[in-house]
Amino acid sequence: MVGLIICYGLLSKSQKGIIGKATTLKQSEPLKMSGAGFIDWQTKLRKFWDRGDVRALVVTIIIGAIVVPGIYFSKREEPAPAEAPKIEAPVAQPVPVGNDAAHAPSSVVDSAEAYFDRGSNCIHLGQHQHAIDNYNQAISLKPDYTEAYIERGMAYIGLGLYQRAIEDSNKAISLKPDYYIAYWLRGVTYSNIGQYQRAIEDYNEAIRLQPDSAGAYASRGSAYTYLSKYNKAQEDFDKAISLEPDNSSAYYGYACMFALQKDATQACNWLRLAIERGYKNWKHIKEDKDFDNIRNTTCFIDLLKKSEK
Repeated sequence: MVGLIICYGLLSKSQKGIIGKATTLKQSEPLKMSGAGFIDWQTKLRKFWDRGDVRALVVTIIIGAIVVPGIYFSKREEPAPAEAPKIEAPVAQPVPVGNDAAHAPSSVVDSAEAYFDRGSNCIHLGQHQHAIDNYNQAISLKPDYTEAYIERGMAYIGLGLYQRAIEDSNKAISLKPDYYIAYWLRGVTYSNIGQYQRAIEDYNEAIRLQPDSAGAYASRGSAYTYLSKYNKAQEDFDKAISLEPDNSSAYYGYACMFALQKDATQACNWLRLAIERGYKNWKHIKEDKDFDNIRNTTCFIDLLKKSEK
């Protein structure tokens, strides 16, 4: 043991730390090692001896001197046989309504969050009806779930159910009047049904509430484009890009604006920039009527070929 103490002084700080952990085990915690574990300890001794690793050998010997006696001289207790888990029938709880939702049991809130997450995953996969089904469940469990109304509205837009999207936007605004995304969503919905001035009013409110929202500026720029207010559209696209240089929607908006003005070169340049910044909705690009003026141009055809690679 004296030899071990002397050798201990040669060890590194981390190696001493390993030994320290072995020496500070509580007596109330029985040391447990199977026969295979003991054989493994002996194997390590031989391995370190054969390769001349003195420090590792010392660590193994010291830990063995501390731990192994405990294995064979302390009382060994066999673990009790595992019991099958008891499954109890769930207790039905009333669904919280209105202000009571804020005080809902955590299990109910967690379920609402789970349905919301499933809905979001469906949105990303383009499964809009499945998304709506999950948001319905989330809202039934948590009626004041503002974000669920917002995303369900997005799913409704994906299905062309614009009036329902507006209703969800209105509900979200009633629940959270300063939530800029609710105004932005309603603006997008109005744009989809050709009510561009009403859309701009909602974008204005979204920007007032969130002045650094690049997306809101890009959306307002598109609305100005369809009203042929190209100077204002350009100002909004520039603002969106200054706030978020990789905002692909702003570049795409520029492409649409120039395509509507029959400027194929500029339209293709901006569409290429949008694609380089992550715009990959090739189906929309192929079907977007904004590109009808340039659809047969060489530059536009070449860009579409990228979607086939």
